[in-house]
Amino acid sequence: MLSFPSTALSYSGAINLSGDWDAFKTKYAKTYASKEEEYKRFDIFAANLKQADSDNAALGQVHELHKTQGVTKFMDLTEDEFKVMYLTRKTGSTFADMNGVLPEFNGECTACKRFPEHAELLKDPPASFDWTAKGAVTPVKDQGQCGSCWAFGTTGDIEGTWFLAGNKLTSLSEQELVSCDKGTDQGCNGGLQEDAFKYIIKNGVTSEKNYPYTSGSGKSGLCKKEKESPVAAKITSWNQVSKGGTGEDKIMTALIAQGPITIGINASPMQKYTGGINNPFLCLKSRVDHAVLIVGYGTDKGVDYWKIKNSWAADWGEDGYYRIVRGKNKCGLAQDAVHSVV
Repeated sequence: MLSFPSTALSYSGAINLSGDWDAFKTKYAKTYASKEEEYKRFDIFAANLKQADSDNAALGQVHELHKTQGVTKFMDLTEDEFKVMYLTRKTGSTFADMNGVLPEFNGECTACKRFPEHAELLKDPPASFDWTAKGAVTPVKDQGQCGSCWAFGTTGDIEGTWFLAGNKLTSLSEQELVSCDKGTDQGCNGGLQEDAFKYIIKNGVTSEKNYPYTSGSGKSGLCKKEKESPVAAKITSWNQVSKGGTGEDKIMTALIAQGPITIGINASPMQKYTGGINNPFLCLKSRVDHAVLIVGYGTDKGVDYWKIKNSWAADWGEDGYYRIVRGKNKCGLAQDAVHSVV
C-alpha cells in the first residue's frame, strides 16, 4: 500500500480513503508512472468521491432518488481530462440535404415490417419498451481514450435500422468512420452523427469484423479501408427526430416505429455514474458533448426513465447502460436526436 503524505492531499481526511483507492486500482488495473503521479491521481480521486457524495445528497434532498454517483473507472481524472478523452462530440448540425432542409421524422413504422405488432404499440405505447430484448442492439462497445463517441452513436443507430430492414444484426465498424471520414468529422478529436451519416450514404460502412477498432489509445489512425472490406450496411438518408426540449414524445414514437435513436447529451454527470436513474441537479442543456443511443424506456418506483446504450465498455454504469429521467429534456437529451433511413 502506498503511503500518502499530507502534502499530496487537497483536503483534510482524504488519507482515510487509501483503502478505497487500493480497491479502485485493483478493480480497474490502474498503474502510474511515478509516486508523484499517483499522489496526484489519488488527490483527484478523493476530490471526485467527495463531489459524488455531495451530488448524492443533493439528489436525495431535491429529487428523492437513490444514489447514482460513486466510484467509476474515471475517478482519477479531472472533469476537463475526462471531457477531452471521452467526449468531444461536436455541436450543431453541419449538413442539410439537397433541398437545404433536414427532413423531420415522418412517423412511418419501418419496424412494422419485422415486428407487425408495433402498429398497435404506436396506437397505445406500452409502459416500458426495450430494443435490446428484441435483438436490435449489439453488445456494449468501448471507445477507449478517444473522442469517438460520435462514431459509436452512428453505428448503433444504423445497426438497428439495418436489422429492422430485414437484415442480420451486424456490428458495424467505428474504426472506418474514425480513420476514413475526413470531412468535418475529426476522428478522436470529435465528430457529429449527421456528418457520419453523410459519409455512409456515399460509401456505406463495413463490419467491425472486417475493420476492428484500434483507436482506444487515442490515435485516430490512417484509413486502411480496402476493396476486400465489403460494405456491411448502407443508408439512403436520415431524419431529425427531435431538436429542442419539447421533442421527447417524438423520440418515444420514433423509437417504437423505427428502432434505436442516436442523440447528443451533456455527459458531465456520467463520469461518476454507477447505476440507478440519474436526475442531475445541474446539467446544462446547452452543453451537449457526448453521443449515445436511446434503446428503450420505462418506469422504476414511479420515476420515468430512458435506457441508453453508452460506449465506455460494460464495466461502467449498468453493464454499460445509463438510465436518466424521462420527460424533462434532462442534460439536453432531446436537443439533437437523429435517425438513419435505409
